[in-house]
Amino acid sequence: MPEFQKLSREEIEALTPGKKPSQRARIREEYQNFLRDIHPGEGGEVQVAEGENRTTIRNRLKAAAKALDKKISFLRTRGDILRFRVEA
Repeated sequence: MPEFQKLSREEIEALTPGKKPSQRARIREEYQNFLRDIHPGEGGEVQVAEGENRTTIRNRLKAAAKALDKKISFLRTRGDILRFRVEA
């Protein structure tokens, strides 16, 4: 007799190919979620992790801001920190 096992909706979605967002889409969503609650005049700071590229993170922030119709400017920093301000 075969063994039967019930799968939850989450398990089915995890096993269904093509249903999960790509890594690029997940990263884009993460950056947009971060910027969504930052309003003009406010800013943010990003700690660059080891193995990550400052330029890549900066470009992702700029792309996320553009998708949200926000303009950001970067403040000069040294080391592994990026600081930015959302412009009005």
